[in-house]
Amino acid sequence: MVILKKLSFFVIIALLLNSCDILEQINEAERFAQCNFSISGVQLLDIAGVDISHIKSQSDINVGEMLTIGGALANGKLPTTLNVNINAYNPNTKNAAISGIDWEVFMKETKYASGKINKRIDILPGQSASFPLKVQFDLLNIFSSNSLNDILAFISDGSKENLKKLDIKARIKPWYKVGGQIKPAPAAITIRP
Repeated sequence: MVILKKLSFFVIIALLLNSCDILEQINEAERFAQCNFSISGVQLLDIAGVDISHIKSQSDINVGEMLTIGGALANGKLPTTLNVNINAYNPNTKNAAISGIDWEVFMKETKYASGKINKRIDILPGQSASFPLKVQFDLLNIFSSNSLNDILAFISDGSKENLKKLDIKARIKPWYKVGGQIKPAPAAITIRP
């Protein structure tokens, strides 16, 4: 009988500790949703297999790279990879965190890409943190003119003003952990430049 009472006591303690951990994870997720988010920039990584991360102006594109991009343009496809950089500021006095996110990137209300970040994101109290969304899409879907000059101008200017012209936004839906299960947050967060 004494052993059963001791075992019951340890089971109750374990359940209380587990429920405290669950409550803290839910609170961290709520604080994450209260953070101030913005798109801090877009970094183009490659177009049609050409590494363009080094390009600062149109004159930085060599003839071979221009021919590769032009060839892809002539074939009617321009596969592009970029990072949409998200900045989050935690105004709270406690840690804000989530277990991962589902994300979507839109331009002028058209969804161009979606994906997941399968890792925990922590934002310390009073601090900012950044995380990239790696986006892959066909750049020709954005430009109606299909003009190589328009596309090259876009490549060389990833400014916030250019992002606002494109009406780029990200929508993230955080996940939080409850016990051993990952649960989606009830609402998505829309982020703009």
